[in-house]
Amino acid sequence: MVWMPISIFADPFSDLLKEDFEAGQTLLIRNSVFQKLGGKSKDPKVIEITKNTIPWAIMEGLAPDTIADLIVNQYYVSLSGLRFTEAEDAIPILSKLETF
Repeated sequence: MVWMPISIFADPFSDLLKEDFEAGQTLLIRNSVFQKLGGKSKDPKVIEITKNTIPWAIMEGLAPDTIADLIVNQYYVSLSGLRFTEAEDAIPILSKLETF
C-alpha cells in the first residue's frame, strides 16, 4: 500500500482559472475576491461558485473585476439559501450593471 499526501485545502482559483485566463487576469480576480470576502474566499461555496461562474464569464467576455464581483454576489446569494443553479440566469444581467 502506498500513501499519497493530499491537501484538503486548495486555492480555489489556481487550477480552475489557469486554462481560461492569463496569469494577470487570474491574479486580479483572486485579489478582488479576497479583498471583498477576506478569509471567506477559501469557503467551499466560493470554490463551487467560481467553477460555475467561469464558463458564464467566458461566454459573456467579462473583465476580471466584473467576474470577481459576480463571484462575490453569488456567494452572498448562496448565504441566503439559493443554489447557483437558481440564480445563474441573472448573471448576464448582473454583469452589465454599473457598480457604485
